[in-house]
Parts: sequence; structure tokens; C-alpha cells
Amino acid sequence: MSKSDYLFGLTEALELHDVYLAFHRHPPQRLRERLTRALSGPALPGAETGIIRDGQNVMFELALEAKWALSGADVELLEPDLLLKMPSRGYFTACKRPEREHGIIEYAA
Repeated sequence: MSKSDYLFGLTEALELHDVYLAFHRHPPQRLRERLTRALSGPALPGAETGIIRDGQNVMFELALEAKWALSGADVELLEPDLLLKMPSRGYFTACKRPEREHGIIEYAA
């Protein structure tokens, strides 16, 4: 196993831990469906193709939702991907894990 494979596996394990902490009290069917999709793809990103990226995208969504929930935000597991509830309104958010570094847009403040 290469160092990058090990680091990817560790990152995935930490993300799954956060998802569990954030959502273990949510309706189990909704979380089960998302986790089934998240774990449906190849074990390593290098084995992905554009066609079989759904698992990585769903895991990215769950990880983001978990980070927000663990930070105190009120989020729901909905489609398109997640709903962030704020006092004045809700924000539906669709998110995808970048395929390559050039797919990341950097904003400078």
C-alpha cells in the first residue's frame, strides 16, 4: 500500500467517523441510502471514472454535512444534497468532490 493510499483510507475513516457522530440520531433509512451510495464506488480515487464518481461525491456531501452539523449548524439530508437551515431561510446545496486540482476555484479575499 502506498503512502497516498494509506492517507486516503485514513481520511475516509475520519470522514465516516464524523458522519456517524453527526447523524446517528437521524432517520436510519435516509442515512442508510446515502451511505450505501457513498460506499458503492471503487476503494481508491485513482480507480474512478467520470461514470462511477457517485460514491465519492456522496461521501463528500456527507462529510460536509457532518462538519456543518458538528459545528452547530442545523442540516438535513435531502436532495439535491443537503439543506442548511438558517434562522431567516434555508439553503439547498449541491456539492461535488473535485476531480482534479484544476477543478478547484481559489478565491482571495
